[in-house]
Amino acid sequence: VPSPPMRILYGVVGEGMGHATRSKVTCEHLVEAGHQVKIVVSGRAHAFLAKSFPDVVEIKGLTIRYVDNKMDRDGTLARNVIAAPGMLASNVNAYFAKVAKFKPEAVIADFDSFAYLFAKRHGLPVMSIDNQQIISRCKLGKFAKHGVKVDYQMTKGFVRAKLPACDHYVITTFFYPPIRPKYAHDTTLVPPILRKSIIEAKKKARAGDHVLVYQTSTSDKALIEQLN
Repeated sequence: VPSPPMRILYGVVGEGMGHATRSKVTCEHLVEAGHQVKIVVSGRAHAFLAKSFPDVVEIKGLTIRYVDNKMDRDGTLARNVIAAPGMLASNVNAYFAKVAKFKPEAVIADFDSFAYLFAKRHGLPVMSIDNQQIISRCKLGKFAKHGVKVDYQMTKGFVRAKLPACDHYVITTFFYPPIRPKYAHDTTLVPPILRKSIIEAKKKARAGDHVLVYQTSTSDKALIEQLN
């Protein structure tokens, strides 16, 4: 039985573009199913999603600092701590001015804390759709911890604290590790959520014709030369 149309608040973290491209596909599906979708998003992902959807609210979000193609952990932490007070004030204003009037009935968060907090504050059901939760909700092998045990535990703790106690977690993944027993009832692993343009390109692609590179950091100047 088809579900009745709902007003859905969809929060997207703006660091990188993977969250935005995945959310674009999911939001298109929701709109096609008759739901009203209001998107809240930070960073350059806002411009990307605003091209495809009429109701997109820009908020302030956390950012990652890269040095020599690696995340600068201390620099990232310092930058976000300094920006946090102003970012919080800006987002509160955006939410009360543009989101509260929408009166969402459910929330979906792609690693976005503000839509999640809106759901918790207003007693709304909230679903998480991202790839990060695999770190905390699945049993990963020794390969994930070898040589980086401290970083692994820190990342696991951060991911677990980012969106706790959602009603359900949908995790996109290339591999399928066992889900931890205590999370089995509210966790689902699915393949990557791909745009139609990517699926069509895959049909035409031939082995050896292309090399696909996903590059977030702009500091890796040697990459182009290496690809050539």
